[in-house]
Amino acid sequence: MQIRPYSLGKQSISVASRLLATAILTAFIGAVLNFLYRKYFDPEAYAAEPSVTQAIFSYALTIPFILLALLIVGFPTSYLLRRLGLENWLIYALVGAALGVGFLYAVLSYLTPSGISIGAIYGSICAIIWFASSRKF
Repeated sequence: MQIRPYSLGKQSISVASRLLATAILTAFIGAVLNFLYRKYFDPEAYAAEPSVTQAIFSYALTIPFILLALLIVGFPTSYLLRRLGLENWLIYALVGAALGVGFLYAVLSYLTPSGISIGAIYGSICAIIWFASSRKF
């Protein structure tokens, strides 16, 4: 008789917590990068609003988009990469960047190319965090 280490319910909770933790951490890193960009490269936007308000707004706004992208695009792609034996942090980062651009363009198609690069940054960060969370160190 084979004994499973975790029941289906525990595995589901584990995957759901990984999804939520990945989305929260990605949104936090994105908010910090957005704050740093505005402070050092866009001083007019930085001076227009309180910086804490901008950071909280960008953090709270991106979490639902990241979760949606993880569920629709990231989770199946991660499964496919695992089945193909292409589990590598660099491959995850490149695929995440490409899928991040595609997802952001599909959701908000009116963005400029510089705005679409945000999708690449968030996609690669999210993919690397997802890859790292599945590793046992």
